[in-house]
Amino acid sequence: MFKRIYQSQIARGSLLIFIANTSVNFGNFLYNLLMARLLGKADYGVLGSLLSLLVIVGLPLSILNLHLIKAVSAYSGVGKIGKIKSLYQDLSWKFLGFGLLVTIILLVLTPLLTGFLHLDNMVPLILIAVFSSAGGISVLYNSILNGLLAFGYLAFNGIGEIIVKLVSSVALTFYFGFIGAVIGSALGGIFRLAAGILELKSIFRKTVREKSRFALLNLKDIMPVVVATLILNSIINIDIILVRHFFPDAVSGEYVALSTVSKIIFYATTPLITIMFPYISKKKAAREPYILALFSGLTFALFISLIVIFIFSFFPETIIGLLFGKEFLKIISHLVHFGFFIVFYNLNAILTFFFLSVSYNRILYFLLFFPLLQVVLLAMFHQDLTQIINVNIIINLFYLFFALIYLYRRESEEIYSIIRKIRAYTIHV
Repeated sequence: MFKRIYQSQIARGSLLIFIANTSVNFGNFLYNLLMARLLGKADYGVLGSLLSLLVIVGLPLSILNLHLIKAVSAYSGVGKIGKIKSLYQDLSWKFLGFGLLVTIILLVLTPLLTGFLHLDNMVPLILIAVFSSAGGISVLYNSILNGLLAFGYLAFNGIGEIIVKLVSSVALTFYFGFIGAVIGSALGGIFRLAAGILELKSIFRKTVREKSRFALLNLKDIMPVVVATLILNSIINIDIILVRHFFPDAVSGEYVALSTVSKIIFYATTPLITIMFPYISKKKAAREPYILALFSGLTFALFISLIVIFIFSFFPETIIGLLFGKEFLKIISHLVHFGFFIVFYNLNAILTFFFLSVSYNRILYFLLFFPLLQVVLLAMFHQDLTQIINVNIIINLFYLFFALIYLYRRESEEIYSIIRKIRAYTIHV
């Protein structure tokens, strides 16, 4: 009976998080649309490049997030809440220190980054550097809530953050322009941090502290996650930063808009990754077949992606005009082209997370070569946006090719087994 109740709570919590994540994704998408209309192409291009830079800078924190959730979940599973309180108190100062270190590094690099991104002044980068000091603690608190399965708090914090971000960004942009958009985005993060502080204080108010030991840098366990996260985040963000460097302000804004609208494909298939890979990991641990689940996921993702591409090809003017306004209609000619880049990226993301879930780590270190090659090729070939998109597509096609070859070499027996079953079923029918 208790087991059923527990499973029901997990099901309800998972549904709540799914709804919250969907709301946050939609909110971030809406944020981009509003900023594109309010700022215009030039300033929107700057904002997009800064947000992409922030994603790359925050990679170490996202990796520690996964490591922390695992540790907190382990303590929570055996009822050692006092040890989690110890983690909460001890690591708060360490994560604050990490955030301050990131801030100092960004401040030191601000003159260089200002020139590289062709910014008029250093104020936006200084603001991002200052606000990022709170990023470390925010990741810590979010990870602890996640490990404690505090689904209600997590959903409230995520939805509250995006509401604050939207409202404050729109209001501040009217008065302060581009700087207001940066401040508004940061205020959303500050709301999440403040909510996390209050929630954890409430959770641990009557808990007695117990000593705990936590290894932040267990390289053997964490390196595959580091590599996979670095690969996927770099491939989808580095092009935006380089376009900002190589092209005029307005063109970089158009490219950010292209990236934003094409990510509809990514958002449509993201829930698939959330659902499929815990399932595959469980099958792998139980020594049960799991390749069919991967192929089903790839097929479903490709099907959904091609539907979106179909819509892009038949209603491009309606989509761009409705979402971004007439100022951005020039990007219509690139919409389907860029969409295929995201399609291949999606398939690669699914395969990468698959390799991670079944501990095929060796291939991940090889695939790290492709974002490096992407940087080199984009530095060499950037005559126009078509050339930029072509480089992205070529990189992702080669990535997909080598990933599928490795998959075939490791899982050929299971693949042939599935083929034989399909043939037998076809003959029988």
